[in-house]
Amino acid sequence: MNIDLKTARAFNFGLLRQLQGGHKTLAKKLDGIANWKYISDFALGTRTVSDYTARAIEDRLNLPRGWLDRDNAAFLKSTTDEFEIFSLVRWTTPEIRAAMRTLILHGNGNIAV
Repeated sequence: MNIDLKTARAFNFGLLRQLQGGHKTLAKKLDGIANWKYISDFALGTRTVSDYTARAIEDRLNLPRGWLDRDNAAFLKSTTDEFEIFSLVRWTTPEIRAAMRTLILHGNGNIAV
């Protein structure tokens, strides 16, 4: 999967502001990592989120490692079928997810991941 890291982090940071209850709430949660202005700059893409800061934010907010780096917008635009499959996969065991990953990657030829 080829995504522009700066764009992905800016979008995801804007999404975080919504998911965390707004700018003020997020600023309180990220105290010591990012100040009020940095949060705005990160969301607008006018300040780059460093790798170190991205991991610190993910850790502080209990997000999976790499959450800020992935294309979360693509999942917001998923079809009903895609969303249903994702929902089903979430509740499977790690072994079943690994098997499904293998089937999908090898069954479809060259998928860009």
